[in-house]
Amino acid sequence: MKFIVDPSLDYIIQDAAELASRFFAVGLMPIKDYPQYTFTNLTPEYVFNLIASSHMNFEVRVVPWKPKWRFTSAIATTFASMPNVVHINVYKVKSRSVSDYVATCVHESLHVMGFEHGSNSGQGKEPKLSSVPIRVAKIAKDWAEQYSRT
Repeated sequence: MKFIVDPSLDYIIQDAAELASRFFAVGLMPIKDYPQYTFTNLTPEYVFNLIASSHMNFEVRVVPWKPKWRFTSAIATTFASMPNVVHINVYKVKSRSVSDYVATCVHESLHVMGFEHGSNSGQGKEPKLSSVPIRVAKIAKDWAEQYSRT
């Protein structure tokens, strides 16, 4: 997975995109160890193999996004009309760490690959937390924190 970051975005996003690319190259192994993901009938091994084999074929642009409602809780999003583009909420950039944005880049790129996690409403939160985008983003965040310490 290669992330091409709009130069107008903060250095935090630039660093996070670089780490997210590295995660897709070397940090995927824990994906296989998760017991079962929700919102898919794929096995963890199959999810791992799918992500591992497709990450080299994806190029994702990361661009700034000013949501209509400035106080939305959304950190980033993807739009069906713009495949392979992750939109980062510019109002939230300074409030998060590099590892948070690694997780965000991974989460949104998994949406680009077709993985879902159900609606963004507060209902049904438990199954959502075990979905591929949310669980793998957590694995990526933990990996980025460990990687940054070495």
